[in-house]
Amino acid sequence: MPMTHRHPRRHQGGFSLIEALVAMVVLSLGLLGLASLQINALRYNQVSQLRSQAATFAYQMLDTMRASGDAAKNGEFDVTLTGTISGTSAAASEVTAWKTNLAATSVGLPSGQGSICRTNTPDPTVACTGAGDYVMITVQWNEADDQGSRTAQTFQLVSQVVK
Repeated sequence: MPMTHRHPRRHQGGFSLIEALVAMVVLSLGLLGLASLQINALRYNQVSQLRSQAATFAYQMLDTMRASGDAAKNGEFDVTLTGTISGTSAAASEVTAWKTNLAATSVGLPSGQGSICRTNTPDPTVACTGAGDYVMITVQWNEADDQGSRTAQTFQLVSQVVK
């Protein structure tokens, strides 16, 4: 029988450099994905907070109007987005305070504004007529988009205030 030489098998003693580099790349991609997820979660949380705040402002004014039914029916709360109400009536004071809070940087919305008008229909797409049993409360603010510019956002609430 011829004699054959066997080479002893080498036993792997650990990771090779390539395996370590591949593991680092995979780990890095995972951490970048996690950071991106966290950033998006924070941004969408802020968007949600602004929309909830807009709804709170609108319902707050609706409750105020319901408490003053005759003043609401007579149009004492009616105001445009950029307009103001003059006078010393309770409705004028409430609307002025509401609009001030909308625009306040500490509690309000970015570039927040609001309007209140009466209408004959509960359809929010129909323009206000200035008369009727329904009230349309609009809250508008600016919200940052993905490119960093600000986009106007609107929340509208239509409700029957008086019958």
